[in-house]
Amino acid sequence: MKSSKSSVQSKAHSLPELKFESQALTAFAGLVILQKFFVAMNLKQHLQRCFAHLNNGKIFDRATIFLQLIMHVIRGYRELQDSRYYRDDPLVKRLLGLKQLPDVATLSRA
Repeated sequence: MKSSKSSVQSKAHSLPELKFESQALTAFAGLVILQKFFVAMNLKQHLQRCFAHLNNGKIFDRATIFLQLIMHVIRGYRELQDSRYYRDDPLVKRLLGLKQLPDVATLSRA
C-alpha cells in the first residue's frame, strides 16, 4: 500500500524525561540516550545535506533510511529482515521521526 509523506513522518523534537523506576519498558528503551546523542551531533541534518541531491519526491528520505540502518547495526542486527523485530516499537519510530517504518523492500531499494 502506497503511503503519503504526511501519513509517515512525524515531529519528535523534545526528549522524554528519563526516570529509573520499575516500569514496563521495551527492549529499545536505551534509544532515548541515542536520540540525545544524535541531536547533539546534529546527525540527521548532516545526513540530509549529504543526500539532498537524491531526495526528490520520496516518502522516506534517504537520511531517515540511512539513520535507520545505523540504528539497525548499533542494536546488533545484521540482516534487513530483522527489522520486523522493532517494526512496531514507538521509541524507534520516535527517534526516526516517523509514524510508520519503511518495510524491508523499501530499505533494500534505497
